[in-house]
Amino acid sequence: MVYELKQLMDLLIEIKQKQQQLYIQYLLNNNEDLIISGSCDFTIRFYKKQNQWLCQQTITDHTSHVQGLNMNQHQNKVISCGREEQILIIEQSQQDTK
Repeated sequence: MVYELKQLMDLLIEIKQKQQQLYIQYLLNNNEDLIISGSCDFTIRFYKKQNQWLCQQTITDHTSHVQGLNMNQHQNKVISCGREEQILIIEQSQQDTK
């Protein structure tokens, strides 16, 4: 468990360094196998843990900084808000749940 926490922290530091932004939002699902990040580069990224953390998807629909991220109770939808006052609701497809 401690090793997995270190891997998680290393990934978060790596994401922050790559994006070189001050404002980054993070979500970690209950199973601790999915990280969702939103940042000043207007993107939302989904990192899935397999043998290591890999970026599985990038959403580029915001036209300004991603300022908030949240998941619904069932953790199959991500709600984001951007500085441009746009709210996105991103729903996991059935294909992704397998």
